[in-house]
Amino acid sequence: MNEERLSEAFALAGQAFTQARAGAVHQSSGELLGEVAAAQQALDALAAVQVVRIAQFAATSPNNSPE
Repeated sequence: MNEERLSEAFALAGQAFTQARAGAVHQSSGELLGEVAAAQQALDALAAVQVVRIAQFAATSPNNSPE
């Protein structure tokens, strides 16, 4: 289930990138800064998912025991 949601997030990010490349002709500085902040929040959330999954993997990996 989570993989499907991440695929959806990837597709939405692609759409946002396409729209951003189209230009900012009709956007104010405040609107642009708002999009910068929203993009950072999305990056932070996805990075958090990645960190949690790495930690979960490391906790269950049989090669994780100290020798």
